[in-house]
Amino acid sequence: MAQLKTLYLYPYSGWEEVPWGQGRGDRGPYDDATLDLDATARTSRRVFEAVNVGLRDLGIDSRRSSYSMSIWHSKSADVEVDPDLRYFTQGFVGGIAIPSGFRFVEPDLRAEVLLACMSTTIHALGDREGWDSTAVDRVVADFRSSGYKCEWTGPWRSTRDRKLRVRMSMRLADDGYGRWRLNVATKDSEDPFLQTEEVLGWTWVDNFIRSSKSMKFVSPSTLLVGSGSGILNRTVTVNIETGEVHRREPDPLPLSYPGDPSRAVRAPKIVVVKAL
Repeated sequence: MAQLKTLYLYPYSGWEEVPWGQGRGDRGPYDDATLDLDATARTSRRVFEAVNVGLRDLGIDSRRSSYSMSIWHSKSADVEVDPDLRYFTQGFVGGIAIPSGFRFVEPDLRAEVLLACMSTTIHALGDREGWDSTAVDRVVADFRSSGYKCEWTGPWRSTRDRKLRVRMSMRLADDGYGRWRLNVATKDSEDPFLQTEEVLGWTWVDNFIRSSKSMKFVSPSTLLVGSGSGILNRTVTVNIETGEVHRREPDPLPLSYPGDPSRAVRAPKIVVVKAL
């Protein structure tokens, strides 16, 4: 048996300026279905990553450590979650059908819909594998009470002269990408006296954990930070005395879907269409 660590929605990453699942050189125009699915995939990162952190803490014995769900466009006005477990031994546990216009739903309502679909699928998996899935309800409730935030803060690292400490903190935004910053404190303080600006990062919390571990001093006051992902790998230097961040090029601007209040779009109804 393995310990359950990850349930993710595919696609879980892509290029910043184009819908996930499209090639980097594909600049559109994109149809409505492509944009609805892109909004879903991007919102799913903070939802699934936050719940996955809680899953790992539960220590659930499962056939596999990782499972994936798919998304497709629905022909109805409902969100249809399909916890199809016919192929769960290969790591596939169904998916979610998204109705037209889902990208116009307010981001936290999209997050709530995806959270409910993820929870439904985990419960179905627990029933199939014979483990108690009720503990997952606490993880889901914690994420909901956080305001649908996925955040992480790394351990302190001392400077060469041991006078200062630095650590990375990050948040996953609704556009699917994390933003990280460095916090600098004196050796005996937990409260930073300096915070850098935010820098665009990656789509998995593990990317930031790797980046935090690999950042290195290239001078007594300068850190090289990066190498979180083989695909989206960009490095920057940070002066921890001034907080100045030096990039080789500006951060890309990811596609985002802030919702459309003028349409008064509410979260669609969730329907379980299958539970094998």
